[in-house]
Amino acid sequence: SAALGRSATPLLEDVEFLRPIVVRPGGRTAVRLAALVRDTETVSVAIRAEDTGFNADHFRATVRMPRPAVPDEGGTRETTGLPLVPVDPTTELYGAVMFQGKRFQRLTAYRQASARRAIAEIATGADVNWFAPFLPQDRILADPGTRDAMMHAIQCCVPDATLLPQGIEKLYLTNPAEVDADYVVMDARERFQDGDSYTYDIDVLTPEGVLVERWEGLTLRAVRKRDGAGPWVPSMLSSYLERSLERVLGGSRTVVVEPDPYDGAATIAERRAQTELAASRAIGGPAGVRYRPDGKPELDGVEVSASHKADLTLAVVGSGSLTCDVETAVQRDAEDWSGLLGPELLALSELLAAETGESPTVSSTRVWCALECVRKTGAMTQALAVHRVHADGWAVLSSGEARIATWATTVNGQPQPVVFAVLAGEEN
Repeated sequence: SAALGRSATPLLEDVEFLRPIVVRPGGRTAVRLAALVRDTETVSVAIRAEDTGFNADHFRATVRMPRPAVPDEGGTRETTGLPLVPVDPTTELYGAVMFQGKRFQRLTAYRQASARRAIAEIATGADVNWFAPFLPQDRILADPGTRDAMMHAIQCCVPDATLLPQGIEKLYLTNPAEVDADYVVMDARERFQDGDSYTYDIDVLTPEGVLVERWEGLTLRAVRKRDGAGPWVPSMLSSYLERSLERVLGGSRTVVVEPDPYDGAATIAERRAQTELAASRAIGGPAGVRYRPDGKPELDGVEVSASHKADLTLAVVGSGSLTCDVETAVQRDAEDWSGLLGPELLALSELLAAETGESPTVSSTRVWCALECVRKTGAMTQALAVHRVHADGWAVLSSGEARIATWATTVNGQPQPVVFAVLAGEEN
């Protein structure tokens, strides 16, 4: 704005986050802003810092002013008609899954939190100063905390790592005068993944569904990966399970973990209501689940399976032979497990315990979950074998051509480990 001598809402292009600017607690550093006019509407900008002698660009971008119109199909849109995802970002995510400090904690709710799409409500203002108290607090652009939350709210899609920004292809910034609401809605969709890099397109909407800002090609890089041991916020398990299953089983399916509010005493109707909600989250709208006489859920055009235990509902939606199970790893003695599994499967459990290093209770629960998945396909066999044990705690069993991926972790509010299992056969 100073270089061109005008004020207008800009377009940012080719944004690069090359290296961080680090200010240690109690310390200080100087930053230098450089702007080079390219033509009457274009400026190259860079931020440099004292710790690199002002000799390297830490961040850079091309700024075009005024911004062209935001590409849009026009009209308003409904992002989802489903209840908010049952997670409190303030108490359950910030400080654990997300590292941002208090002035950046603008994520207030998720409408959808899945492996490849995040829809969130982001607060637009807070009673904080962004500049020294002796300086004017006026800003040309919208609130920086809100804009930072557009990036870190995508953390729900990759909850086992910390996502840091690498770059943005184009950012059509909003005119602050266009937004007169306490919050905006972020709708982020993954465009593609390349190793530890994830690229998203983001639409920012008013509460009424009017597009006011668009991010094209935001690339985030996963760093500081965690091992998945937990304890987990239940709603954050969906994305981790879905991505992990793609890695250990191949193929694709949608996974949803939904906390149950019934404390283990749900009626059939209440469980079916939870299945309907989880399946609806999986397909992004009302599912209309039906049930066969044997109790198996059905959806038009896709396979669906659900399980309820540990105050959780686990649902998977996809194609081909597909079932799931979730169980609490309840402590039992060897005689009880022998009665439940039989001698052959008990021997399989002992082999799993030796390869994973976990307790016999957890390994036996894995086998039981896998057996439940096989039974849900209608097969009468109890023949299971160890297919592969992964270093990160996933163990894949086999039953004929089917593969059953099992994983044990801990979940907030559950004193015992919880085991998840998903069976995948041949896709149609």
